[in-house]
Amino acid sequence: MNRNKRCKLPLRHFKHSILMIKRNRGVYGKLSVTVVLSFSLLFAFLSFTDARLYNQYKEVFAQPREIVLSNVYGKPASFQALISQIKSNTNNADCYGYTTHNGICEYENGDINARCSFLPNGDIPVYTWKRINIDKNNDIYSVTPVKLIGEKKGFDLKGNEIIINKSWYEALINGGVETPIQIPIHFDWQDGKSSDWILTVVGICSDTERDKLQINELGYVYGWGNMYLPIELLSRTDVGEFGVSTEYSVWTNTPYPEKVIAYARALGFSTYGASEAQQAANTILKVETTNKSYIAAVMLVLLSINLYSSFSNALKDRQYEIGVKRALGAEKRHIVRQYLYESASVLLLDTLISITLVVNLMIGYKVYQLFFLRNEWTIYVSIYSIIIFLICSLSLSIVFSLIFAFQSTQVKIISNIRNE
Repeated sequence: MNRNKRCKLPLRHFKHSILMIKRNRGVYGKLSVTVVLSFSLLFAFLSFTDARLYNQYKEVFAQPREIVLSNVYGKPASFQALISQIKSNTNNADCYGYTTHNGICEYENGDINARCSFLPNGDIPVYTWKRINIDKNNDIYSVTPVKLIGEKKGFDLKGNEIIINKSWYEALINGGVETPIQIPIHFDWQDGKSSDWILTVVGICSDTERDKLQINELGYVYGWGNMYLPIELLSRTDVGEFGVSTEYSVWTNTPYPEKVIAYARALGFSTYGASEAQQAANTILKVETTNKSYIAAVMLVLLSINLYSSFSNALKDRQYEIGVKRALGAEKRHIVRQYLYESASVLLLDTLISITLVVNLMIGYKVYQLFFLRNEWTIYVSIYSIIIFLICSLSLSIVFSLIFAFQSTQVKIISNIRNE
């Protein structure tokens, strides 16, 4: 047999299997319902488990693990010691420190409490902490950037320039204040001194988790405002000694966040970093992945039992056809090859249908999350789950195609023809 004929044989057998599937579409239709439901159930379990975990922790892994924010109250010596340790013992670390004081903004209709952070000179990145709900039994915090809104692009401030948070700005605008906004601020210092300044708003930043002004039904503003000021304001003669309520913060960008966290906690700081949250999330994901593997294994056994029953019923419906072919001289290997091609083709098509069905379900769920729950739900399937599904579907397809083909050769020829 020449090479061209050998190459055409598999294609001819495949075309013949498609023809036989069409002729026996009733039998294969019943089988396909079982296969599609089985494979769809397995793929849906793997896909929706991945998507649930991804959407639960995507915010955690989106944060830069190199950023660490450390805070302490009323400990200037610890503040200076931490900055010194980071610069001396941590390679390639970029850090700066700043202080935060509570001030009061006095207006005709009331006062607003303000958390005022005095930043170093230059265009520096500013972060704040954010609580992450990973483990209900522990409080885990990450850091998130404070974003600027509007024309101003950086936190470089000079003179009496300030940046305030969005909700504070909106409350002032809704109250009829004209731009440029002038804000009166009052500080009380530890040694009895006090400061009264008039500051100019030059930028707006996003609200943080702890600083957000709100307006009640009567029109009164309550909550805390957030203000960023240049550090040079602390050089004024009316500035006194810092008190125990002064917050000292150190921002660090380092490839070794664990070392900085250890230094900070040894000095009594509260630390917030994405690295710890990501480590906790990875621990949970590892457990979830193991559980997913066990559940997938159990589902594989149940699907195997179900598929074996379906293939047996399909074979029973075609016993007469097999008996006739054998009586007319068809060899066992011809029967095996025919049913191997047929079952493999059906299972391959059913696998593609199952994947398409599950993907459409996930798209529908995404639309539901977006338009009804206003939630940015992301479709995500891990490589691990894809491998599990391919292994399960291919192994089931190959094993049951072989079983189906082998059982087709065990049909009793004479008895089946007589029964018909």
